Order: sequence, then C-alpha cells, then structure tokens
Amino acid sequence: MIKAALIGVSSYGRVHLRMIDYMVSKHKLELVAATVINQEEEEDQCAKLRAQGCELFRDYKEMLRVWRGRLDLCMIPTPIFLHEEMTLAALEAKANVLIEKPLAPSTEACARIMERAAEVDRFVAVGFQKMYSAATRKIKRDLLAGVLGEIREIRGITLWPRGVSYFSRNSWAGKVRLGNSLVLDSPVSNATAHFLHLMLFWAGDALNSVASIVDHFEAETYRANDIENFDTASLRGLTGTGIPVSFIASHASRETVDPMVRIIGTKGEIEWIKDEGAYYRVEGEPERRIDLSSEEEEVRIMIEEIGHQLSGGVSWLCGPEQAIPQVEVVESLHRGCETIGIPDEYLEEFAKDGDTFRAIRGLESIAINAFERGVLLSEAGAPWKTASQVPSSK
Repeated sequence: MIKAALIGVSSYGRVHLRMIDYMVSKHKLELVAATVINQEEEEDQCAKLRAQGCELFRDYKEMLRVWRGRLDLCMIPTPIFLHEEMTLAALEAKANVLIEKPLAPSTEACARIMERAAEVDRFVAVGFQKMYSAATRKIKRDLLAGVLGEIREIRGITLWPRGVSYFSRNSWAGKVRLGNSLVLDSPVSNATAHFLHLMLFWAGDALNSVASIVDHFEAETYRANDIENFDTASLRGLTGTGIPVSFIASHASRETVDPMVRIIGTKGEIEWIKDEGAYYRVEGEPERRIDLSSEEEEVRIMIEEIGHQLSGGVSWLCGPEQAIPQVEVVESLHRGCETIGIPDEYLEEFAKDGDTFRAIRGLESIAINAFERGVLLSEAGAPWKTASQVPSSK
C-alpha cells in the first residue's frame, strides 16, 4: 500500500485527488497527509479527507517534517515558482515525487532537483501525462519503425483564448517573476506545454527519449494582454536528431484552434488532434485513424505507472531528463527574445461568457498559415512582425 501525501487540493489539486481516489479504489494507495492552506474555503474536502484518516496541515514543511521517512510518494500540484523548493523538501523527507509540469522554471533548478534525487535515491516524476497515453506511445513506436520513413518536420499549433479572469485568477499568472521567485508563466510554459513536449518526444531517437532544440533556434513573443510576460509566441529550430520543429501558441486569439501536431515524413504524415484522434496518411495506404485516451485515462495510467515503480515492477516514468527539453525552450525564449507589445490598432476587445477578452486581430488566419508552412508568425503576414535569433539551449 503506497503511503502518499498531497500538497494542495484546490485548482489542479483536484485532478490529483481524482488520481488518489482511483488508486484508493484499487486498494493500492493511502493518502496519509495533505497540506491545505485554505481549509476554510475547502471545508467539505477537508471533512472528507479527515474522515478517510488523512492528517491535515496548513504548512507543507511541517507535514514533511512529521512524516519524514514514512512517505512513499509526495504529490505536488502547485504553482510553477514553488516547484523546486517543494520538490527538494519532499526529497529531503525521503519521499518520491510527482510534480506538475513544468519541472521547474529554469534548467539550473532542474539540475538541482536531479542531483538531489540521485543523492537520496528517490525518483521525481513530472506530470506530462499525455506521454503515458497508449496512442502517444504507439505513434512513437511507429515513427521509430519507419512508418513515415525519415522524419522531415514536426509542426504544432494551439490557439486557446483566455480572458481577463484567467490572468487575474492568482498572483502569478502571466508573470516573469513574483518577488524574488522566477515564474516564467506563459502559454509555452504552462497551458500548451504538453503539446510542445509531445512534439519533442516524437522527435526523440529512442522510445523514451525527448529531443532538445539545439540549433537554428528562432522565436518571437508578443503581448496583447495587460500582463508582464507574453501571451503569444512562435518558434522554430532543429533538434539534436536533426528534425526541424515549429510551434505556435497563443492566448490572444478570438477563435479557438484546438491543439494539433503534424509529423511529416518522406512516406507521409501523422496528424494528431487533441480530443479527436491521430490520422495516419501514408503513401500507398488508405487513411486510418487511431483513438486518443481521455485526459482522465492519461492521469490514471500515469499514477498506475508510478505505483508499479514504487512496488518494484516494470514501469516507465517521465522524469527530469524527459522534462528538461521543454524547460530549455522556455528558458531560451526568455534569454534571447524581447517580447513586443501589440499596438492597439491590431487589437480588439470583446465579451464572452461574462468575461472580457483581448485578441490580436486576424491572428487565426496568420497562425494557421504559419503552421501550414512551418514558419514564424512574422513570415506569415503578421503586420506587427518581429523575429529574434535566440541562443541555442545547449
């Protein structure tokens, strides 16, 4: 029986609670402790946890002190800027860790986590749950088997409009820093990070490897909303495996363009569309489609794999090594790319579902054009164009 602790039950913590409930129903996990700083706001959830025998704390450090050496797993669904300190504290308490993506806001922080995990002989799993999907891994196996021949290019796009309420929902949304803490919250580091990470996973040259972008890295970042960081970005570069990768992400569109990844090879292409399916279009074969796992299935598979690891069984985890390439991209964007504020003449404001949105006029057609061509927004007709050569991440 896995003895687990949880830091935070609100927001994305609810997803972790569902994972915990699933494992409890399988008699594989016991939630022995939880940190809830807002217990008055989570009164019902706290009552439920207490009834299950879970010890509640208001301070995670106190929880880890009390349970030091008695935890198998500490689950941490908390804001980005807290990831490093909480993960290190959990490792210090001799617990294995499931930390939400990204692993940390900088590669230096990631390195410190990796080093400490090795020192205390514990693992750190990162919550890129889409990598655990059966479809994700089938696509990777097919690519390695040469279904598409040689991979020529991988492209991705996600346009997810977000209103004022999204950027005001907490103290760190859209921030580069919060006090002395590095945050780097943006579409690339947060909401669309899964899809960039999938692209880098599929570009990897082994089943469990994730490729880094190491050369010819160009990018541009824009700000439409009244935030510190960027809400729109496009980037491209070459992976260490020699594959061109391009990615477009924005929270400042008027319309939604659901996450899409296109893998182009010498024999055809695979197009992955979130919540829809993956379409194989291979020369000489009829088009075929494979189903994707639901998000609920993905997180269940992830927590089951963690359970296998803890019980000594055969498993695969998305660890720091697999998570760092996405952090490298985010870090490179901030190291070498100046964010440009979109001039008012190219912005429009509209109301929807009781919220107010700021959108870049015409972004959808420009972004789709850029995606179809594998180019930056500035090369696809953006009138507010700019582009920067970004230092390579390695």
